[in-house]
Amino acid sequence: MGTATDGYKLCVSEGSVFTISRQDAPLLMITNDSMVQIAAPELLVESLDVTRGLLVQGVPQWRMLSEESFADGTAEGWDANAVTHCAGTSMLGGYGEFAQKEVSKVFSGLPPHSHLRIKATFHFIDDWVGESGYMKANIGSEGGMTFVWTERHTQAETVNGVNLCGDVTASEGKFAVPVDVVLPHNQPTVALAFGSTITQNNPLHHSWGVSAIEIYVR
Repeated sequence: MGTATDGYKLCVSEGSVFTISRQDAPLLMITNDSMVQIAAPELLVESLDVTRGLLVQGVPQWRMLSEESFADGTAEGWDANAVTHCAGTSMLGGYGEFAQKEVSKVFSGLPPHSHLRIKATFHFIDDWVGESGYMKANIGSEGGMTFVWTERHTQAETVNGVNLCGDVTASEGKFAVPVDVVLPHNQPTVALAFGSTITQNNPLHHSWGVSAIEIYVR
């Protein structure tokens, strides 16, 4: 294919490795166990669907396994499944629903992996007075739930705030706080929980929700 100086070669080695090369430099190799290795200096694709993991220069890349936006108003698998919509965001819980509460879900069927990445957005709504929102995962002793993320909020520290959700007399100083946690993990299931340290169960006075929950492995 092409000239002797710039042509491409196709061959199958004794190990059943199919190779496309240019000037004797391999560009693409497919092994007999369906592994694909691309050695081109640049790769442009419209879409890429990977089922067994992707490595870039030998480094495993994150693979999304689960994404929950709650946009359709449902929260499948959570032990409390109220969904509300506020400030253009659909969330599990929210104003009038979650205050002194913890919600959890077990995610199963995780493929072989060594690390877990959990992303979400935690929403502090209305009059918080120093309490914390948190996330837990069952990575503690003997699979116990343990804190892996916390964030504290005091509404009194907000000056000239904007009301985004809930009580129109209270502004939101930390309406959308990103959660992004990486954990060593190799089990086929993981349990996650979100909650708060609020002691008064009045979700019309102060409440919380969580949105855009994503789980990745590598």
